[in-house]
Amino acid sequence: MNDPGDVAFGFLIDVPSNLLQTGAGVFRYDSVSQKISPVLLPSYPAPGRTTFRGTDFHTDLNNRGEIATVGVIDTSAGNCTNPSAACFGLGRGVYIFDRFNNPRKIAAPGDPAPGSNSTFDDAWDPNLNNSGDVVFGGHVTGETCVGGDDSTLGCFDSLYLYRAGTRQLSSIAHQGDPAPGRGGGTFRYAFNGRLNEGGDASFIGAFKDDQTENGVFLFLRKRPGTLLAVARVGDPLPGGAMKTATQSQGSHAIDNSANVAFSAVLDADSNGDGVDDTGVYLWSNGKITAVVKTGTVIPEKGTVVHVNNAYDVDTLNPWPEVHMNERGQILTQVIMDTGANYVIIATPN
Repeated sequence: MNDPGDVAFGFLIDVPSNLLQTGAGVFRYDSVSQKISPVLLPSYPAPGRTTFRGTDFHTDLNNRGEIATVGVIDTSAGNCTNPSAACFGLGRGVYIFDRFNNPRKIAAPGDPAPGSNSTFDDAWDPNLNNSGDVVFGGHVTGETCVGGDDSTLGCFDSLYLYRAGTRQLSSIAHQGDPAPGRGGGTFRYAFNGRLNEGGDASFIGAFKDDQTENGVFLFLRKRPGTLLAVARVGDPLPGGAMKTATQSQGSHAIDNSANVAFSAVLDADSNGDGVDDTGVYLWSNGKITAVVKTGTVIPEKGTVVHVNNAYDVDTLNPWPEVHMNERGQILTQVIMDTGANYVIIATPN
């Protein structure tokens, strides 16, 4: 949802027998007319003389009415090259639709990938700011397909930035790039970018396929191309060391001052319930403070047991949504010692 109250969303409109994404479309809700209109539907024409067949994660909207989303298209350049697979002949690309629903391609299979002599075979998961810049995940043909193979639609990704002012793409964090912070190492994959108005981006990076070594990172466009580690596995946090950063979309946020809010699992069990403690933290100019964590007392509501949703309490990757506005307020989800679940807003003192 943007500031005027308009909404963009993906929605499953059919349940196909072969590939779920081919039954989904993208829609726009206009807050003035209070009407919903289609933006992308299967069979709509796509830039590059191809056809949209559906959509995938995820859809975003800015204050100019532009929508960034994923288009599943007809293409021979996608990573799904097994003729017997349901996704054969399809691929994912990132597109921007203007407020009149005219599409423009940002990156799609077959397009040149910056910093490489090869091309994209997958692009997805866009996030855009009000200037029209887009951060998205992309995979390059010939590189290791983490989390997928020749029978899947897409692979785990590297991270790219599209700048609306120049219409140029650049690489932020790529498979094999050295990672900043304690422990060094190289990125196995980087994904789930979140962008502020200055073009700075927070994202999740991982060093192993099993996600046991990962972290939250910050790309600072204002200091051209500077990459910082916000928190990595083993780093000290209030309440314990970080055991893992959650691998879920929406589990971190960035504001226009490049402050980063993020969720984490700790190597502690302060309440003795047999489940690792969890929390949401705020990184600001290299300093980390706790926003809410296991053991936090919320007046008249009780004590926080888990910073999580009720369905992922005992998993390695809890999924509390984390959102932050320019007032410094942070929204997330907690489970209390009473058993109650709350969506809370933490406001700075």
